[in-house]
Amino acid sequence: MVNPLMSCAARLPVYLIIAGTFFAAYVGSAVLSMYVMGIILAILMANIIRRFIIRGPSTGFVMELPPYMMPVGRNVAMKTWMRTRWFAIKAGTLILALTIIVWLLCVTGPAGYIGPEAMEDATLLETSWVGILGHSLEKIFAPMGWDWRASAALFFGFVAKEVVVSAMAILYGVEEEALSEAIVSSFTPLTAYAYMAFVLIYVPCLVTLAALKGEFGWKWMFVALVYELILAYLVALGIIQVGHLIGLR
Repeated sequence: MVNPLMSCAARLPVYLIIAGTFFAAYVGSAVLSMYVMGIILAILMANIIRRFIIRGPSTGFVMELPPYMMPVGRNVAMKTWMRTRWFAIKAGTLILALTIIVWLLCVTGPAGYIGPEAMEDATLLETSWVGILGHSLEKIFAPMGWDWRASAALFFGFVAKEVVVSAMAILYGVEEEALSEAIVSSFTPLTAYAYMAFVLIYVPCLVTLAALKGEFGWKWMFVALVYELILAYLVALGIIQVGHLIGLR
């Protein structure tokens, strides 16, 4: 229930692109703060859930450990290569598939096929399915000051956090290498940091939700989905409000 609050590698590209753009002199500190925030929130939520939601006596946990031996370098290298290769293929396939879906939603709309020129024309892009979705979400995120493109990218992050950067690049009509320049006008350092915090906390990806469903059932999966959305919104809004109180923009 609280494991998804711990920052995973999939969120790192989002942190790096935003921190590198708005906190260039403190990239490491900005990214580290996300990991620290995740740990603190996980501890707090674990205590709240334990005290008010899942009550009852603690049960002991006993696990028999196998005898440990010095690993063989060749075996370590082989397993590392196999798992890295498997992850790269899986992540690459997923990112490619979702990038195609984002592109299709950008070039089509209620009126039908708009065409690839929508990727270069903001007016046309706003009439696409992605534009309609983004403007709907923009109203929800208005207190945070995020535009419709940043809001729409969060929707695709629900499927996999790895694709948030790819989705933003498509929505802003630039290559990923030029995304930093494109988002400068859409965020301030304060709203950018709040965006990072939201990405850290909000709904787990589909793979994590599937794992939660397998472990705890549908009920607790939906509980995790809702409470992390609410928590992410409140934390991001709190960052904005506290920042304004101390004169940050």
